[in-house]
Formats: sequence, structure tokens, C-alpha cells
Amino acid sequence: MSEERRISEEMRGAFVDGQLDAADWARVVEAMERDPEARKERILAAAGMVFAKGGFAAGSVREISRKARVNVASINYYFGSKERLYREVLVASHQQVLQQERPVTLEEGRDAREALGDWIAFCLRFVLLKRSSH
Repeated sequence: MSEERRISEEMRGAFVDGQLDAADWARVVEAMERDPEARKERILAAAGMVFAKGGFAAGSVREISRKARVNVASINYYFGSKERLYREVLVASHQQVLQQERPVTLEEGRDAREALGDWIAFCLRFVLLKRSSH
């Protein structure tokens, strides 16, 4: 989780708990809207939802821009094309899975069949996790 996202979650919690008033929350949201890294993360998150729902072909750049609260030009600025955005979504989702669970390696002296079984289980968990999130 990026520093901006962590701060955003903390601030959202403070607002919900009544520790921030609406004006303070509006200033936080406005600052997050201007932050280029947060904008790029919003685009990736929105694209992930859109592509997960309908796939690449059905995923509309306009729908992604609407969900991310950015203009279409921002998507082109950060990613260059729909294809490159899709690739970045795939890379980010794979990185997220790898952060959650360490991939299986063949350590010296370890039984190859056991390692292969662990690798298959890892891959199946990856596929099943992605399916269950849709």
C-alpha cells in the first residue's frame, strides 16, 4: 500500500469517526485528487474493476476515466494506450498476489515432487483467488 493510500485510509477513518469535519475532509480529498501518484493508482484500480467485469474488449476507457474521476487524457498521459493500461493492471494484480504469498522455490535437498505439488497449489490459489474476487 502506498503512503498516499495509507494516509487516505487513516483520514477516511478519522472523518467517519467524527474527528474531521466536512471542510477538512474536502481539503484532504482535493489534495489527493491533485496528487499524480494517487491519480495513477485510481486509474489502475478503476481499470482493474472495469477489465475484471467485462474483459479487455468490453472495457471502455471512458468508463475507466469516469470511475477514476479523471479525464481520458490522463489515462493516455500515464499509460499511453488502453493496451499498456491493461498490461499494467495485469502486472499490478500479479505483484499483489506475490506480495500476499511467497512463490514456491526448489530448495536444495527438497523433494521435487513435493515442490511441484506446492507450485501447483500456489497457482491454483492464484486462479481461484482471482475468480472469487469477480
